[in-house]
Amino acid sequence: HLRREPEVVEDANRQPPPCQIDASSGRLRWTAACTRILAFAGATAGGLSGLLGVGGGFVIVPALARATDIPLKSIITTSLAVIALVSLSGVLASVAAGRVTWAIALPFAAGAVAGILGGRFIAGRLAPHHVQRAFGIVAAVVAIGMVVKAGWLVFAGCGGLKPVRTFSRRRGGRHPAHRPEY
Repeated sequence: HLRREPEVVEDANRQPPPCQIDASSGRLRWTAACTRILAFAGATAGGLSGLLGVGGGFVIVPALARATDIPLKSIITTSLAVIALVSLSGVLASVAAGRVTWAIALPFAAGAVAGILGGRFIAGRLAPHHVQRAFGIVAAVVAIGMVVKAGWLVFAGCGGLKPVRTFSRRRGGRHPAHRPEY
């Protein structure tokens, strides 16, 4: 059951979200509109995760905040659960294919778990709107960084400054796109 937290700011003109918690049961009321919106948000998060190799939290959290009346702490927890479940399939496939470098993955995972615990400790002491604002700022900074990086690569491709190469000339000489087919 989800505990309802009072909204900090109420907007009188805002329409009720399509996905709402039933006050008597504390459970989500499933409607066709709610199912469509959540499925679309999930597909978008999954598509971006597959395309860009990023977690879907930057799509899931704003989508759930806009489409539901679930408290922010529950939205964040739901986002983490979704990301964990989706990531598990990718991890299992990579392990089966032998593509996991455990010497890097294990210390990185330990650091990530410590970061999660620290972040939850801090988030538990902040008002939900402060957490939401911090998430928005971090998402904006990441987006700006991606745009700047993409712009740099486009500029470099037009004969401007050259980007750092991501392949080794010692291991094969040429970029994979320029290797001849045999």
